[in-house]
Amino acid sequence: MNKLFGKNNPFYGKKHKKETIEKFRKIHLELYKDKTKHPRWKGGIPKCIDCGKKKKCYYGLRCRPCNDKYRIGENNPNWQNGSSFKPYSSLFNKQLRDKMRVRDNFICQVCGIPELECLKKLSIHHIDFDKLNCNENNLISLCSNCHSKTQSKRKQWKEYFQNKMEVYHGR
Repeated sequence: MNKLFGKNNPFYGKKHKKETIEKFRKIHLELYKDKTKHPRWKGGIPKCIDCGKKKKCYYGLRCRPCNDKYRIGENNPNWQNGSSFKPYSSLFNKQLRDKMRVRDNFICQVCGIPELECLKKLSIHHIDFDKLNCNENNLISLCSNCHSKTQSKRKQWKEYFQNKMEVYHGR
């Protein structure tokens, strides 16, 4: 059915040139004028399992409004008992954050990207995820990309950073 695999694919053994991409698009459009013949077409618009309306559904289960109901607050898989609403310690100020960046040589301690290559200052992350614990051994510099990764699998990240700090301080 599909004539675009292997050597028949216009990209086979070639770099992606503009002419090749256009050629592929024309072939693809010609082959699948009728969308029912496309290999990934499942037939029709699926119904949401919650509201029953025919809408674009994520993974064929829930539409966006219904899916959002399951991702807010306590229903979110990353919910941490409202810890994001708790205030930071008064010790966690600009001077302390700058001191941590200097200690870490203005380099993200996960990916190694320097602060100058980031679009903003490095974030200072609490290793034990306790906003009130501002001990210097509990703080580490991260780029915003790596900092966002630490919000899931918290136990693994906590162990990773604690080991990193033990090595850093030569214990």
